[in-house]
Amino acid sequence: MYSLALVMWEITRRSATGDKMRDYEPYAVPYAGMVPADPSFDDMHQLVCEKQVRPPIAERWSKSQALTKLARIMRDCWRQKPGARLRALTVKKHLITALKNELHAVTTAGVHL
Repeated sequence: MYSLALVMWEITRRSATGDKMRDYEPYAVPYAGMVPADPSFDDMHQLVCEKQVRPPIAERWSKSQALTKLARIMRDCWRQKPGARLRALTVKKHLITALKNELHAVTTAGVHL
C-alpha cells in the first residue's frame, strides 16, 4: 500500500488544477533532494523508516476536493506501522467514492464529459 501511495503521489503532482488547469508541480521522483540521485537501501531505510519522512503534499492540493481526498488516502497508506495502513479494498472504495463525487460536481456545474 505504501508503494501505491507513492505512485498516486507522482500522478497527483502532475494533475493540473486552477485557472485554465495550469497549476501543477514539475515531475520529480519521491524524496528528490532528500537522498542521492541513486539512493542505497540504507539511505532510504534511514529516511523512510528511521526519520519517518514522507513525500511532501503540495499546498495547492488543499484547494481541490479530489486532490485533498487523494492526499488523505496517501497519508493513510504511508502510516508508519504497516498494519495501520489502508487495505486495498478500502483504497478502492475511497477512490470510487471520490470519483463519483467529482463526476457529480462536474455534471452539476453544467460541464459534460
